[in-house]
Amino acid sequence: MLKNASTDVQMEINHIQRGIQFWKKKQIELESLDRTQEAFHFLSQGRIEDSLLIPISEDLVKLAGSYGFDPLLILALVSVESQGKPEAIGRYRSGAESGAVGLMQIKWTTAQEIAQKSNIKLVQKSDLLNPRINLVLGTNYLMYLVKRTQSLHHGIIAYNIGPGALRAYLRKRKKIPKRYLNRTLSNYRSLEDKFGSDPHSQNKYL
Repeated sequence: MLKNASTDVQMEINHIQRGIQFWKKKQIELESLDRTQEAFHFLSQGRIEDSLLIPISEDLVKLAGSYGFDPLLILALVSVESQGKPEAIGRYRSGAESGAVGLMQIKWTTAQEIAQKSNIKLVQKSDLLNPRINLVLGTNYLMYLVKRTQSLHHGIIAYNIGPGALRAYLRKRKKIPKRYLNRTLSNYRSLEDKFGSDPHSQNKYL
């Protein structure tokens, strides 16, 4: 009898501990979501409606979390690419359009490749002006590059100059341009200073 009672008590303790761990995890996720939403609102300066900002932030937290990254790192890249403007059109220094579109300045050919790999429905180029679609595609692409290069820094650089160009720099042992990387990491630190660090992220490639 005593042995059975002791087992029951231990099972109850284990159940309570699992419940505590579950709610702690939920609390961290909610804190991360609130933090991401506030940072996104700050970055977009009202260009994205609050009703759309919530699901976009949820997508970003889930996607970044699945890779062990701070969502603000993605927003730092957004700030460099488009300054938080969902309808931004990329241009070369000559003024000609580069073909890059939206928050994360995705090109149509790249978007199609990533959409296929990520099982995301993409119908036409104008879909890239949808901030939710653009952000998910851009984040998937960045994480693909980070995983492929096994380096956060190289992944960010490849996002800017292209993976082929990065491979050429490495193969020829030439000095890799780091202006874009430095701007992104500087913006990330600024966002982190303003909105706090994210205990949910691991940044395992740093």
